Amino acid sequence: MSGVALASTAAIVAAAPTPTKLSTAQYELMAITDITVDDIIGAYWNGWGGYIGGGFDPDTLYDPDLDDNGDPVPPFYADPYYFNAINGAVAVYDPDDPDTVVGYRYNQNPFYTTGASGVLYYLTDNVLAPDFYLDDYYFQLTEYNGTGIPAVIYVGASAYLGPAAGDIVAALQNIPGQITGAFVNATKALPTFNVGPVVVGGGILSSLYFNGATPNFSYDWSSPDPGGLPAIWGYINSSLAGGVPLSAAATSDASETSTLFRLASTNATGDPVKTVIGFFIGNGADAAADCTGSACNGGNGGLFLGNGGSGAYGGSGGNAGFLFGNGGDGGKGYDAEVIDGEYYGANGGGNGGHGGFFFGNGGAGGGGGSDTTDLSGTSVGADGGAGGNAGLFYGNGGSGGNGGQALALDGGAEGGYGGNGGSGGTFGAGGQGGAGGRAEATRESADSEALGGFGGNGGGATFGAAGNGGVGGDGVGHDQAFGYAGPGGDGGIATVGTGGEGGDGGNGSAEDGDSAGAYGGDGGNVLAGTAGSGGKGGSSSRPGASTTALNVGGDGGYGGQGVAFSKGGNGGNGGEANGGGKVPAGGLGGQAGSGGLGGSDGTPGSNGTPAPSSSSAAAKEGSASAAASTSGGSSKSTGSDRHRR
Repeated sequence: MSGVALASTAAIVAAAPTPTKLSTAQYELMAITDITVDDIIGAYWNGWGGYIGGGFDPDTLYDPDLDDNGDPVPPFYADPYYFNAINGAVAVYDPDDPDTVVGYRYNQNPFYTTGASGVLYYLTDNVLAPDFYLDDYYFQLTEYNGTGIPAVIYVGASAYLGPAAGDIVAALQNIPGQITGAFVNATKALPTFNVGPVVVGGGILSSLYFNGATPNFSYDWSSPDPGGLPAIWGYINSSLAGGVPLSAAATSDASETSTLFRLASTNATGDPVKTVIGFFIGNGADAAADCTGSACNGGNGGLFLGNGGSGAYGGSGGNAGFLFGNGGDGGKGYDAEVIDGEYYGANGGGNGGHGGFFFGNGGAGGGGGSDTTDLSGTSVGADGGAGGNAGLFYGNGGSGGNGGQALALDGGAEGGYGGNGGSGGTFGAGGQGGAGGRAEATRESADSEALGGFGGNGGGATFGAAGNGGVGGDGVGHDQAFGYAGPGGDGGIATVGTGGEGGDGGNGSAEDGDSAGAYGGDGGNVLAGTAGSGGKGGSSSRPGASTTALNVGGDGGYGGQGVAFSKGGNGGNGGEANGGGKVPAGGLGGQAGSGGLGGSDGTPGSNGTPAPSSSSAAAKEGSASAAASTSGGSSKSTGSDRHRR
């Protein structure tokens, strides 16, 4: 994949796995004393390299996860920066049933650098520390698509300076492409006209020069190096020979226009002068109340100035103008419904639009649709949309949308996940994470669960306050159904400022089945400033006369860490276990965060009641019954064993 990914590094850097380097001989040499002449010769002729970013064993078959529809999906991202498209998941099918996915393999396409570069790569790998992996990005991406230097700058900033720094680098590296795209799309607003048999205008020539094809691909320059004057000359020659029909060349399809800079419909008028002005300055259109499909996305603001329009029915909010403006809000997703006996599931909330490149707030993510159709089986609430990122210099990130609720009168229920908050600008606050959806299930047999949704993570900040994590969704079980709550989202990371607070864990309750509160989210880290406090663990409740089944409160989240001259975050308090059960036990208090060099530590959280020290049997049973999860390095009680999506 060429270029630099624009995904929020506040989310991906925290989850980035330690890369694994494999030589052509399938062993690692990590010290200067291990350098040999034979290996130098081997690196020259056979190459040095392997895989980066994943740390996955290429021979291991990993079990699939399931999406909201029960279909298999890859369980991990191979590499959060660049290599997921190359060394990402490869589906493995059942030989007896070609339509059934039995698992996924990773790292099936290694890259090796040969010649003098291979020798230099080999020597560098052995001289540098084993956990330093920027040389992998440089050599392998240079070999792959020539983007080694931009990769090192981006990954280094994200991993060593924090996600906000990575966002800034990514934005700066994408300015040339954005300016080019803006220019091409600006020319698409111009009328088309004929010069003999050659159709010009409407962005045709600019699209040929920069992209190597007309806007509607009626002519595509097929050279290995597309674009430039040769593409324009080829188009003219083809038109003169009748190879490009006049109607085809003049056809324009709004769906082919760049999502980032497409013309907002509110800015188009019958007056061509006003239309051109509106293209550069003006607000994007809100999605219509009767929209369907992509028409439910909000329109983008004018090229230079303007706010994005709001989405509808799960559509994304429009992005602001390139220079200034606020992103539009994402639309709330459809609720699940039954029409003429046909079930239609809930859909997710739309993502908030991004603020203007220089100044502007990100739009809020839309809430996920709820599933309260009361049908037998599993009801699933949809996820909330992510908040939009703010402008580069100033603006606040948008808040994430809340996860949809789920209600099942005869089966299981899964609440939707809250959306992550958007990143703030260089000066500005990160967005709040969305709340996880509540789940409520009823079942006369003990084979169903109410799984509260995860709270979304708070957005990061550079100089300012990061966003707080969203609260986890409650899990309520009736009859024999288990009630497992969803954990709170983690607070956002701040470079200099205040880390976000961890969201409180959801509360669990049950009648005859297991009940477990969820752990609180961890507080956000800071380079310098005040780290965020951990969220409170969720409570658990069962009937007081009960002497069977699990009843455990959730653990408190860990306090955020500071690097230097910081105030560490306080740990969250453990949740209570109310009523009866086999061995009721409160959750553990979260650990306090360190203030780093020259700083002061936070205060640990208090344990919930009854005391966790008397609950070893409950803790073990909680792990066996999927009521325990790991966060921050030690076992934490939670209402779900699902991984974050």
